[in-house]
Amino acid sequence: MGASAWIYETTYDPDFAAAMQRLRREVFDRGEYYQCWRDGGGVDPEMFPPEFFQPDELERLLGSDPPVDIEEALLRAVPDGTHSVLDVTTVASNPGFRS
Repeated sequence: MGASAWIYETTYDPDFAAAMQRLRREVFDRGEYYQCWRDGGGVDPEMFPPEFFQPDELERLLGSDPPVDIEEALLRAVPDGTHSVLDVTTVASNPGFRS
């Protein structure tokens, strides 16, 4: 099992969820996340049944072009993730473990 450490800062916003989504977008736009498909990793077509993808989607996901959005970057990074704030998809409304 591997892990990575990262720290981000962003401007304060009383809406924490909005701040997180803004930060995720900034990190994605700068390309500051692990892009495993550049190293030959990422989506393994054997992991998903063919009906999981649209006809041309798998070819795009396995290609070397940059992902079009955060969701595509996350899908391409299955199962390892992007090792960045992109992997954090929600902010809890109450503090606590998995709340």
